[in-house]
Amino acid sequence: MDCDKAPLRSASQKCLLQMRVMEAAKAAPNLASAMNIGAFNFGNAIGAAVGGAVINAGLGYPAISLAGALMAGLGLLMVLGLGWRSRRKGSGTCAGVHLPTIVDERV
Repeated sequence: MDCDKAPLRSASQKCLLQMRVMEAAKAAPNLASAMNIGAFNFGNAIGAAVGGAVINAGLGYPAISLAGALMAGLGLLMVLGLGWRSRRKGSGTCAGVHLPTIVDERV
């Protein structure tokens, strides 16, 4: 992996995810955007807390990478599980959650 391009790759992935969220939430794009950015910030906070806990436990700096890999694996399992659950229920919504549609009556 080219270290000079790593920040660009990360930023482009965030942009792609943001575009996907905005496309999926046509009824409330501002709320979806705020929740998406909030989720990124929450993930950063959890990562910092887990990394700090690993160092505080005396496991050393190399263990931080293993903890990060474990967290990424758990996140992947969560996404796959929610996707499987959504398909199993046969709904077209994310994880089977039905959100009310906001109708603008001025139109």
